[in-house]
Amino acid sequence: MEISTQGWFSDDSASLKYSLTLSDGEMRPLYIGYDPGDGLMVVKRDNAIKYSEYLQLRFSVADQLEGTAKVYKTMLINSRPRVIRMVKYVEASVGRMISIDLSNIFDDPDGDALTLTMP
Repeated sequence: MEISTQGWFSDDSASLKYSLTLSDGEMRPLYIGYDPGDGLMVVKRDNAIKYSEYLQLRFSVADQLEGTAKVYKTMLINSRPRVIRMVKYVEASVGRMISIDLSNIFDDPDGDALTLTMP
């Protein structure tokens, strides 16, 4: 996931320096990258992480004259569902109802309830 925060701030200065911490000033998790030159946040969530979490984040910017601004955001960082077993072939007769248990086909690493839809 990528989020550009450049548009959140404006200044007449030619160059701005961006920073990102947790809202209390502590260092952000290592899976969240942030470019101080262009304000691009990149979340690289490892599938081995088995939980979702809400993060209270502080985005800051400073100009060349030491003027600063801050924006606080709460973000949900979520592990996405995954396919754990692929069904390649299902046979059914015309006019017969079939039942397929999807609970052993899809999984959510952090335990969120899944909603399945068919087109």
